[in-house]
Amino acid sequence: MSKKLSDSDKTLFRETVKGVKPLKIDTIQPQTHQPKIRIRRETEKQIDYRPLSDHYPEEVGREEKIEFMQPSIQPKYFRELKLEKFPIEARLDLHGLNSDSAREQL
Repeated sequence: MSKKLSDSDKTLFRETVKGVKPLKIDTIQPQTHQPKIRIRRETEKQIDYRPLSDHYPEEVGREEKIEFMQPSIQPKYFRELKLEKFPIEARLDLHGLNSDSAREQL
């Protein structure tokens, strides 16, 4: 469906683009840079994560921390959670419970 432009539309277009200079290069050059790829640190290797699982990917020392962040969580919110910026709404003490009892409490 093609519509003919009115004389007033043509005049308006010419007035609008009268100061525009044509480009010297008439072809688009492909981008030469590679897309940025995030390199994961050794501690960020993706593991088979199942909530409430008894499976641990490796032994963890007393002073080591285990962290996991779902890909849908923004890093800003994860950082704020670690810094305890969110108020505590509820507490649950699981000390002394075995895995099955702890799952029931959750």
